[in-house]
Formats: sequence, C-alpha cells, structure tokens
Amino acid sequence: MKKVDTTKIVVHGTEWVSRMAVLNVSWLLFSLPVLTVVPATDTAFELLNCWEEEGPTQSVFRLFAQTFKKNFTRSYKFGLPMLVIAIIFILDILFLSSQSIPEAGFQVLKYAVYTLFVVFVVGLLYGYPLLKKIQKNTLQTFLMGIMLAVAHPIISLGLLISLIGLFFIFLKWPAVIFFFSFSAPAWLGTKAVSLALEKNRKKHRR
Repeated sequence: MKKVDTTKIVVHGTEWVSRMAVLNVSWLLFSLPVLTVVPATDTAFELLNCWEEEGPTQSVFRLFAQTFKKNFTRSYKFGLPMLVIAIIFILDILFLSSQSIPEAGFQVLKYAVYTLFVVFVVGLLYGYPLLKKIQKNTLQTFLMGIMLAVAHPIISLGLLISLIGLFFIFLKWPAVIFFFSFSAPAWLGTKAVSLALEKNRKKHRR
C-alpha cells in the first residue's frame, strides 16, 4: 500500500488556501470603486480558469492587476448586463421581503422571484467560467450555463449544497468573509463547470 505523504498534502492545502485568500482580497480591493466590480469579477474567473488549466502562478496580486488592466473594457460586455439583472433581483427581493401581505398570490410571486434568483446565481456561476472557455455572446453564454447546470443535476445540487454550507460557515465565522466570500463560490462554480464539461466530453467519446 502506497504511503500517503501528509506533509505534501498539508503544504499544497496551505498554498491553495493562501492563494484563494489573496485572490479574494485582490477582488475586494479592485472592486472598491463600485463600477469596477465587473472587471474585478471577470479577472478573478480568468485567474481561476488559468489555475485550472495551467496550474497556479507565483504572484497572484501582480497577475490580477495585469489581467484586470488587459480585460477591463471587454469584461463589461458580459458583466454589465449580469450586474444590472442582479441589482434588479436584489431590489425586488428586498421589497418583497419587507412586505407582510398574506395573500396566496403575493406569496407565490415572492417565492417565484426567490427561485428565479437562485437559477440566476447558478447560471452566473456556470456562465462566468464558460466565458473563459468558449467564444459566445452574453445571452448564449448565460443560457449555455443554465443548460449545463440542468444537464448535470448532481453537480448542480452539489454546488448549491456547497454554497449553503459556505453561507453557514460565514455566519459562524464572519472573519472568513474577508478572505473567501467571493473566491470560494467562484472556485466552486469553476470546478462545477470543469466537471460538467468533462462529463460531456466522456459522453461524446462513447
């Protein structure tokens, strides 16, 4: 039986955690002017895709800054429409949550909006990693993300469960939010897309 090198596992784990923490801090810093949240988000997914395909780089912050500058204008093509839709959803949810209307019709509308928001978030978590792998327009990329999520329900369910788990971790240890609030969900979305695409490739080989 092959002996497990625990030291190597710990070292790789520590490197991964520190890399994700630096990525999250970089995303927060570059998102401080609110309008730059779009290129910052695009850059984070670009780096995650790069790590997925080519392995980790040494200087996360420097690469983040370079990629942010390079993709600044192009990032708004996909990110701006998604940001507008997200803001509309958030405003709707805040309004609906503030209302105490017991009528069945209102309750159906409220939970329909909640459900659509969950679908939107999943589509976004699939769409951004897909954006780094395919050359499609905004609508096509987003719809392909949703289709990929629906085509692989087990992976999507695993993603949702992981996101819920992260939510409770953030509630219990709020300090973790500063280091993993964005990078962890983005990494989960990137892994979900990679797994789904790999399953598609295996299916087509048969």
